[in-house]
Amino acid sequence: MVRIGVAGIIQAAPDMTVVAQASTGEEAVPLFEMHRPDVSVVDPRLPGMSGVDLIRTVRARHTNSKFVVLTTYEDDNDIQSALKAGAHSCLIKGMSGKALVQALRRAHEAGRTAPLSAAMAAQSVE
Repeated sequence: MVRIGVAGIIQAAPDMTVVAQASTGEEAVPLFEMHRPDVSVVDPRLPGMSGVDLIRTVRARHTNSKFVVLTTYEDDNDIQSALKAGAHSCLIKGMSGKALVQALRRAHEAGRTAPLSAAMAAQSVE
């Protein structure tokens, strides 16, 4: 349900297109290879291969790939792990659609990191 909602928000932006969706990290890797998205939205707690492992796997082959992590938890070790793995930003699933679209645009623009919540910023890696 969340994935469908996120895809709808992204697709509604006039300058964005959803090129693929996956429910597991194992599904996402070949889809990334096939579509090479400008920015990928990832849940750190995917079943099987975690979202953090997905980021590591893709970035090992494609160092310029960009990821925005969408999580339920504000002070979670997954946030720090995702940022260390190469995520450009971590956002809470309850944020507005406007905030998500802004984060995707910022990640796309030269890889600038999108704003984090105060709790997440405290965990941000240097």
